Amino acid sequence: MEIELKDSIINNVANLVETVFPDKDLPFYVDRSLLKSLNNVYGRNGWINPPNATELAHAEWLNCIGQALSKVKKIPLRRTWNASACDNPLDGPIKRKPDLTLLDVSFKKQKPKWKNVAALCEVTSQPYTGRMQYTIKNKAYISMNEQHDRRYFICLSFFNEASLRLVLCDRAGIITTPTYSIHTNALQLLRILTALMFGDGYLVGYDPSMCRGPDDDIISIR
Repeated sequence: MEIELKDSIINNVANLVETVFPDKDLPFYVDRSLLKSLNNVYGRNGWINPPNATELAHAEWLNCIGQALSKVKKIPLRRTWNASACDNPLDGPIKRKPDLTLLDVSFKKQKPKWKNVAALCEVTSQPYTGRMQYTIKNKAYISMNEQHDRRYFICLSFFNEASLRLVLCDRAGIITTPTYSIHTNALQLLRILTALMFGDGYLVGYDPSMCRGPDDDIISIR
């Protein structure tokens, strides 16, 4: 995969978040008034109790934001973040341990599997490096290899305590956002979480023309 994608990586693409998750496709409008209404998680000085650089803390924090959105907008969560696989490789021929997995709520009580992972998140206290991007790329490849109905795959990367990047991987290459601050760029983070945790499957990267059966194999194409 390194050979295939070595010339197909575009970093620091401005407006990538708004392009992938446009207003017209979101389940509700994301603006500063919505952000300020989340008074359980967002206050006058920004996010309340932002996470430390651990997987569990990030999963709990992201889910708290999702729950706050659900309460304000009166819309149920479709997907939640799970840190249970950060110490144990997911089932599959290639053993990798994703820091956080985004799973449909119907899989909440099941052990995460690569074929059920809607998105990934990597967490570190260190700066964003080529090594981190390589790790993300490999885990996205595993996910897409297990999920034939994916048009693209989204990964979040939290690093340097309060920095964030979104990484979009498809079968042609990789595109990343610039580095965001979770505080200064709170609206970008809110837009991302709205799409990933509440949005239709196509926003997360699933191909709506393909239908899965009970065992998650593709059974038909519209």
